[in-house]
Amino acid sequence: MEDSSTDNTGPENAPFFETPIGRVTLEDGVAVMLFEHETLDVAQIEAHISMMLEVSQNAGQIAMPVLMDLGSMKWIGWEARVCGAELTRPEWNKKVAIYYHNPVQMVIAAFFVGVDRPPCPTIITGERERAMEWLKDPGDDIPPPETWIPEPSTRLEAAASAVYQMGLGNLSASSEISGEQDELDAVYSGLAMLSEEIGGIFEERDRAEKEARKHRKRLEHIVAERTAEVSEINESLKREITERKAAEAELKKINSELDGFAHTVSHDLKGPLAVIHSAGETLSLLVSKPESEDDRHALELADIISRNTHKATALIEDLLALAEAGQVPADVSLIDIGELIGLITEERSAEIEAKDITVMVADDLGEVRASPTHMYQVFANLLTNVIQHNDSDTPVIEVATLPAEAPEHHYLIRDNGSGIAEEDLAKVFLPFYKGAHGRTGIGLSTVSKLMAVYGGEVIAYNDNGACFELTIRDIDSSPEP
Repeated sequence: MEDSSTDNTGPENAPFFETPIGRVTLEDGVAVMLFEHETLDVAQIEAHISMMLEVSQNAGQIAMPVLMDLGSMKWIGWEARVCGAELTRPEWNKKVAIYYHNPVQMVIAAFFVGVDRPPCPTIITGERERAMEWLKDPGDDIPPPETWIPEPSTRLEAAASAVYQMGLGNLSASSEISGEQDELDAVYSGLAMLSEEIGGIFEERDRAEKEARKHRKRLEHIVAERTAEVSEINESLKREITERKAAEAELKKINSELDGFAHTVSHDLKGPLAVIHSAGETLSLLVSKPESEDDRHALELADIISRNTHKATALIEDLLALAEAGQVPADVSLIDIGELIGLITEERSAEIEAKDITVMVADDLGEVRASPTHMYQVFANLLTNVIQHNDSDTPVIEVATLPAEAPEHHYLIRDNGSGIAEEDLAKVFLPFYKGAHGRTGIGLSTVSKLMAVYGGEVIAYNDNGACFELTIRDIDSSPEP
């Protein structure tokens, strides 16, 4: 609706602007707001206030005396009455006169004012000229009530006046019951009793509010103390965060140095181990046909050397994999996870057949944009774990997908064995934690470290067997590690 508030130089009673409530005109320095609806609801009040706030923001200070002409109004609901005080906001009202045309509107005005006291000087009157005189007067003194509402001259007017006073919150007002004992006296009697009932409720409310004010002061004191405590805690947290960031930076540096150390040590150890392994193999060949007790001992020692150097070499390879797991890969491509699972199970087919394991793989495991080496390490370590530790009489391992939104991929690898010991669940991804039946304790920690590179995670739990859930993000969409 177009705002014409800037064009107010026209003749008296010319439209000032239209609002959702009615028409506003400017009359000798007084804004006359004519209510043009028979009822008034909350939505209309909210729309009017929103419009007036916009007008005041655009036009600046627009507060002036206001005559609220109830026009054709016949009803206003309780919710609208509660919100009604917002119509008399001081931003655009210096003082307000509510002008009624009939007894119904007189009572409506009383309840309108009585439910929520307006924030500016307000009167209710049925005399327009007197209302305009008061509005044009520069003072804000409110005239005594007898000048607003004429003294009732009949019993019916007295009843209406009693209702009016109740609307304003004056519950001590009552009408005298005549000797007629008729329907009108019944109304008087009912009004008097209602006043007593409501008065008792209001007194109880006032007592409760008084008590609440005491508690409020105490609570305000407690809140002030707690606020000071929270402020101190916040400062402490800020310091702790700063210290933690510094510690994380130092830890990152240390981890980098450890990764480099692991690389160097692993590389330097592989050479001597290869020599020892070769010597053991040569010794085995030399005494492959033992002729004496010493030869037999030598053959046993050669076998021990060979087996343990093989284990040491495998451990070094695992250490290298763990050290490299935290690095963002340079070689990235689309990996068909189904094909990768097939490759891994084929490589471990001898152990799978020996343990008579049933392998169940979902039809479509999708593709992940990642390093082929990384994905091989992740799924090979997890499949090796469920193959080696499934102690069921009829072992089954399963590889499936779980619902996920791109660029995430969600996988489940599980077995039907006795599961992971409860005391091990929270530790299985820690480096070198082997549990009761583990080997090097590096495989699962490598998986966890790789998941961080791909902005995902791996979790372990038991559900009729050991379960591993993986969340992997395509490397192109992964955050910086």
